Amino acid sequence: GSFVLHHYQLLKTVYKMETTSEITNEANDGIEIYFNNPYLLPNQGAEPSPHGVEEEIFAQDTQLNNVAYNYDLKLKVAANLIHSITLDALRPMIDSQLKALPEYQSSPYHFKRNGLISTPQLKDEKKTLSELDIGDQSILHLQLGAGCKDGEHMLCFELERSVPSSSEGCKEKTVIIPLGSLAISEKFTVVQLKHCLFEKWAELSGAVAPSHLQDDDENILPIETPQSANHIRLRDFKGGKQSGPLRDDRILGRCLLGLADGRKLIVQVLQKEEQIAADDILISLRLATYFGDDKALSGPIELPMQRSNTIKQLYEKVLAMFPHLQEPLPDELVVESDPAAVDYSVTVPETKFMALARGYSTGPALTLKNSLKLKWNDPTVLKDALTATLDRPPLNLRDGSIIVARGGADYARAEVIMKQKRQQAALEAEARPVSRGAGAAAVRARLRAKQQQEREAAAAASNDGSIETAPADLAVAAACLEHSKSVPALPSPDKLKGLSAHPFGEGDAAAAGVVDENGAALPPPQNSPRA
Repeated sequence: GSFVLHHYQLLKTVYKMETTSEITNEANDGIEIYFNNPYLLPNQGAEPSPHGVEEEIFAQDTQLNNVAYNYDLKLKVAANLIHSITLDALRPMIDSQLKALPEYQSSPYHFKRNGLISTPQLKDEKKTLSELDIGDQSILHLQLGAGCKDGEHMLCFELERSVPSSSEGCKEKTVIIPLGSLAISEKFTVVQLKHCLFEKWAELSGAVAPSHLQDDDENILPIETPQSANHIRLRDFKGGKQSGPLRDDRILGRCLLGLADGRKLIVQVLQKEEQIAADDILISLRLATYFGDDKALSGPIELPMQRSNTIKQLYEKVLAMFPHLQEPLPDELVVESDPAAVDYSVTVPETKFMALARGYSTGPALTLKNSLKLKWNDPTVLKDALTATLDRPPLNLRDGSIIVARGGADYARAEVIMKQKRQQAALEAEARPVSRGAGAAAVRARLRAKQQQEREAAAAASNDGSIETAPADLAVAAACLEHSKSVPALPSPDKLKGLSAHPFGEGDAAAAGVVDENGAALPPPQNSPRA
């Protein structure tokens, strides 16, 4: 009984110690969450703490590229609260530590998982820590600025500008200037986004870092201010490629697939108003210049046109965009037209000053040289210019279709110069010696033809018509005569008589001289014919 009592008391003591230890550990146990000082620029302030979390997160900020943040502040939360405490409830606990900092500012901030600009924000702050997968030694990145609400996204805007280039062979270069970020609802249309961007333009352009306003030559690039929201063109910049201009009536959540925080949009400031509706098609217009120092095929220019517009309205629109094409054709360059051809300048007067042709988008790249092969002012297109629409035959234009324009006077001057060059090249070709082969047979054939011409010319100049022997022929004849003296003489015809019946007989062999040194006739060879 004493043994059982002793063990009972021992087990009771051990059980009490384990229960007390479990309660104490549960009360003292918790998770540590690390966060940064949002009022300091990256890589400033205290040294990184030696704890085992990821100490440096690279950020791509609008002002600093590839910079690191220090997560040296920490917050301890009880482990039994991670399933009940929300992200919004952490704000008072974080604010109590931020107010003790000397750099404290009463500015709003929002939560992110790291400092990357493409990292989405933690927008739903009503979720618990366990629902957000925030555990021990997790990181909360604090970034200044009001956070996005549910359904909003932080979009980054970059201004695209064309500036003069100092490099040879290139007149202009494209420069990208980061403007900043705005929280935009995914239910906004593109035209609403343009108005919002136009209202915040002064605020965004004033916050651009001076280092981003310098080009490679250290020239200051002023930021252009659009005259209105309709002077702004937006493009999607996803995966390093620019899309076509966004249409005004499209919803951002539908036209920007995979919309998330950090999505980049390219902004262009236009000189004229532009409105791209759902019924519009975007034509890629290119201008061909053949005369002067600026002869080249320009880059594509997006031209919005309604699908119901006629071909004549396309001519009017292009001529309004390039007024310098209205130069009249000089009198000396006027070419008489074919009387049988139909004159379409009555219905489409713009054909007197310029010509249009539809380019191709497949095959080799379109250049200034192969653009000459296009069908300029095609009669099959001009005959229905007043009634045919752009999206119907004969043009059948779609988004991205290429239309090339050229001036009539510009092409006429270039055509005159091209004709002169072709005539000059033909004259030079006639004066150039013709080389028809370089082989030995070709050389001998030309030499024989030349000698024959000389002999015929000499015979024609002679009175009696005799052909004078050329010195070269006399030399050849003398060489042949000298060689014939060293060759043994053949048997005479008399000695060869009778050889046809028995060519190698004894008598005939002696008569023919087929004998040995002693005068004996040689025997006939074996297996030799006797005929």
